[in-house]
Amino acid sequence: MANAIQHAGGAQEPSPSAPLYTSRMFTGWYTNRSPLRDGVTTHDAEKAGYGRQDSILDGRNMEITPRLTLARRAGTTGWGAVGNTYRRINRFYSFNTFTLTNEVIRVMADEPGAVYDTFDGSQKNLIWTKTAPNPTFFLGVGNTLFFTNGVDNKQWVYGKGVYDWGIYAPTTKPAVDSTAVSYPGSWAANTVYSRKDFFVRVAIVDPNGNVQNATTLGTTGASEPAAWDTRPFYSTIDGGVTWQNYGNGAWLPNHGYSANDLIYRAGGDGNTYMFQATINGVSGGVEPTWPAKVNTTVIDNQVTWTNIGRVLRRADIGNSTLLSGVNTITDASGNIQSCIQAGKSGATLPTFGTAQNAITQDPGATPQGAVLWQTNILLPVYYGYAYENSTVIDISGMSPKSDVIYSSDGQSMHIQGMGSGQAGVDKIIVYRTLHGGSTFFKVGELANPGAGVQWSFVDTVLDANLNIFIQAQINGEGTPLPAGATCLAYHLGRIFAAVGNVVWASAGPDAAASASSGNAGFAISFTCQSKVIRLWPTSIGLIVFTVRDAYIILGNGVDIGIPGGTGLFIKVWIENLPLLNYDAFTTFGTTAFLFTGKNMVISLDPGAGIVEVSQPIADKLEGINPQTAYLTYHSRTSRDTALYLGNGQDTWYRLNPSIAPEAGFAWSLPATPVRGMSALQSVEVTPGVYELLMGPKTDGGKIYKRDTSVRTDDGAPFPSYADFGVITLASPGQLAGIGWMNLEAWNTKNEPKLSMLMGELMVGPTTPLEPVKRTRHDPPNLPPAITLDSTRYSFLRGGSTIWCRHMIFRVDFGTAATFDELLSFTIFGSVYQEYAA
Repeated sequence: MANAIQHAGGAQEPSPSAPLYTSRMFTGWYTNRSPLRDGVTTHDAEKAGYGRQDSILDGRNMEITPRLTLARRAGTTGWGAVGNTYRRINRFYSFNTFTLTNEVIRVMADEPGAVYDTFDGSQKNLIWTKTAPNPTFFLGVGNTLFFTNGVDNKQWVYGKGVYDWGIYAPTTKPAVDSTAVSYPGSWAANTVYSRKDFFVRVAIVDPNGNVQNATTLGTTGASEPAAWDTRPFYSTIDGGVTWQNYGNGAWLPNHGYSANDLIYRAGGDGNTYMFQATINGVSGGVEPTWPAKVNTTVIDNQVTWTNIGRVLRRADIGNSTLLSGVNTITDASGNIQSCIQAGKSGATLPTFGTAQNAITQDPGATPQGAVLWQTNILLPVYYGYAYENSTVIDISGMSPKSDVIYSSDGQSMHIQGMGSGQAGVDKIIVYRTLHGGSTFFKVGELANPGAGVQWSFVDTVLDANLNIFIQAQINGEGTPLPAGATCLAYHLGRIFAAVGNVVWASAGPDAAASASSGNAGFAISFTCQSKVIRLWPTSIGLIVFTVRDAYIILGNGVDIGIPGGTGLFIKVWIENLPLLNYDAFTTFGTTAFLFTGKNMVISLDPGAGIVEVSQPIADKLEGINPQTAYLTYHSRTSRDTALYLGNGQDTWYRLNPSIAPEAGFAWSLPATPVRGMSALQSVEVTPGVYELLMGPKTDGGKIYKRDTSVRTDDGAPFPSYADFGVITLASPGQLAGIGWMNLEAWNTKNEPKLSMLMGELMVGPTTPLEPVKRTRHDPPNLPPAITLDSTRYSFLRGGSTIWCRHMIFRVDFGTAATFDELLSFTIFGSVYQEYAA
């Protein structure tokens, strides 16, 4: 091959010998091939005499670098606190915790019997003692870490502790009694009662003609105030009552009125009534006809006015009179009577009407100031209750609903149920329907008394005051994740978990109305035909890997009854793609890598398809159990980025995914860490910083990390060598005469040793190779280089070259702690033709 000087026109003396120079290592470890080929050279290129001499057959602890050189691999050092030891690690997990000003990674270490928080390796805090040695599966959502192991379903709220994940619903319906408690309010003589459903409860017209609204209720003074404040919204004190000026009460045409504005106008029966604006807007140009019946409305252009009763004067109320604020009472027959016109009761108990909606006039001191009562209608209501862990905002499904009971709005009801013994449950939530309704809304809550203890709750809440935004979970939204859960994922605001061959999805956004977190209830499920091993959220859907096929869950998670909603559904995505082990899967960007049940490492890009990357060493990977292997993509820096496959015992295999400027990828030689390993995983240890962590091989060992600054394993040196070949130098009918070889290396104080095997095939690590002694530096006619170790190894015997057709050679840097790196090698020789023309 011509060099740069020859390309520039420089002459070269004729010679029967030539250098076979290799200055870059990018073929890598390639064993799945014919022993007489390099494995990558095409047929046509081989016919033209080309080939790659950098193809490696065997070796240990050497890596293809981003510089396309071959170097002693990086070493390992202890990670974290020196004194912390662990059992074999199943897996690690980076739990990201947040505050308003800070973000902290807490690295979880999963042992056969316990889960530890190592923080950044400096701590060892026991989080959970497991009931089974199964590996733990983790998922962090916000500041909550969910974890399962096929037996336990738990959640760790950082700073608050570990709780059950999900709350079991009550199994018994509540008991409801409408007679066991006192009803709201009671009738009293010479007392002012107020309306129950309007902003204005008691209002009068003062001597100046201004409307005065009672903003503080109490007992009026011994005499009427001498002077009423005439300024709008200023107050007048009347004993224990505070009156606020709401204006002159005049109706104005084409005037903008706000909700709750008050006016008083004459009705058709000769009485003057107070009207309240219940819908705001601009009044009309002509005054409407004002209705004389209480609770009726009139439309005034944009404004709606409601008649709230006859106008009261201070004299109608009188001195030293209680403005009670009571608006609902129970009569002697047990019926609920509601005040619909504020006023003063009489001196004797009236005879209340008993029919639904019956009106009762309760004459006061003056007919003008009399209170008006209406008998409430009785309608059916139902009750239910649920359990809550208020720390994690987990709410169970609702109990069976109560028997139907007929009551009036505001009637007191006595509800009883049983407490929960489940750990973490601290509240009972009581639900009720509207009168005549069917949806269960939150009516109140109380403390959980504990297992087997009865609780009681009194409901006096009006329908109008029910929290319609907090509904009971009655369709399974609060159902806990079934036992046996394994892998977890977060997708579309929901947690997905696998139980056997079924994928369960949490309520997520669907639980918003119940006020729960939405992470603890699982009512949606998808069935696969094989056991689920791993879940992978992607932009196109949630990929579900099983021991046989890959499925995909599609849709946007929005109910199909809502515009734009597509729901969720599952379909087969890729057939015959078996994944047998959760840890035999990793991702980098949008690409996933799997070590499949077929002992193949594949890259899977949803947009580009599947590529097998393990073909060069497929024969070696057949010895790794895909059920116990670890596959991880580690990217700490641009120069330290690669895919790692570990056997969980004593060896890992490293794939350079990019070997620019060349094309393709390259496998490095097996790494055999001195201390062995269990889990092998790239872990985010601080925000944006990743370490390649290794669990101890045996119980009582340390956690280690890949450390590019050393070339020892926990201080112990390790062997490093590579076997190149088979390098075919001559075809049948030819012989190659090898005169010498040159090795160029740097960053080493440990001169590489060269040995060779001529004309034979390597049949195993015990195949003997013949050492080749160093003869001199290279080139011998120039002074030795200072920054480069360039060595010539002579093959001459008795002054003659060694003849062969093909050869294998070993470069051995020995067992040392040096940063050895092979830059190039050169084979210098000639070709002898057996029969010359």
